[in-house]
Amino acid sequence: MWRSFFHLRTRAFSVEGSKKLRKVGFIAMADFSVHPSNIGQAAAGFISSLNLTAKSKRQYEGILWLFVESLKGDGSTCIELPSGAYVLNDDWDEFYGGAISVFLDWFLPRKAMLPADEMKRVPGILKKFIEWSFGEGYFCRDRYDDFMESLPKAKSSDIKRLRDLEDALYLLHNPSPEGWATRVIDNVETLAERRRPEELEEGYMTFLEAEGERGYFQKERKKIGPVLLTTKIVSGFKRGDIANLTLGRFQKVWMVLETGNVYPEGTF
Repeated sequence: MWRSFFHLRTRAFSVEGSKKLRKVGFIAMADFSVHPSNIGQAAAGFISSLNLTAKSKRQYEGILWLFVESLKGDGSTCIELPSGAYVLNDDWDEFYGGAISVFLDWFLPRKAMLPADEMKRVPGILKKFIEWSFGEGYFCRDRYDDFMESLPKAKSSDIKRLRDLEDALYLLHNPSPEGWATRVIDNVETLAERRRPEELEEGYMTFLEAEGERGYFQKERKKIGPVLLTTKIVSGFKRGDIANLTLGRFQKVWMVLETGNVYPEGTF
């Protein structure tokens, strides 16, 4: 499943596309030497130092490639090559712990389609990379401590919780997640198509609280609920989590019509 993480995180990628990406692998995308930044230099050195199988090294390369992509951000940290490609130019000293949080909490959920169990491994890989880079003298102790504050012990389990939560929410409005491949989805009539909701809310919403299998969210200053969920979903949410949802009200209750990513409190 590691072959999948160059997909944008969408439920509708094609089987053909998946095969093409598997052929590309990490060979062309993990060339860290193209980056003037010493982060690229560190990534190449770290990968070379690993005493792992070729498959495991590719896994590490893929995660570090995504990390560098996230650091490129809006382009202000990059320079443009004559080829037109943008490469990372800023060094380690230009970044703080917030860059780690952005990568784990915002960039990965939007860009990497990894299963929850494999997404859980990402903080550990990143932590090893930062420890190695510090040991090689790429940044000072204060910067190391700042990076590590964004990688608490509970980070891996929290990432898995959020990915599991996304999958469970998705099943509320699409009980056949592989329907796109079998074309079964063409014959499925959604709730919104069968009944027009009396009221519609969509966008980023903050989870407030739960009552049984029903939840309450807040969008800006409006409290929305009760929303019909499940025991698994309710137990998976933490107060303050931010979910990208489309909700429809049918009489006195709200139902989930579409779902996106779920982010931890403070991401936005």
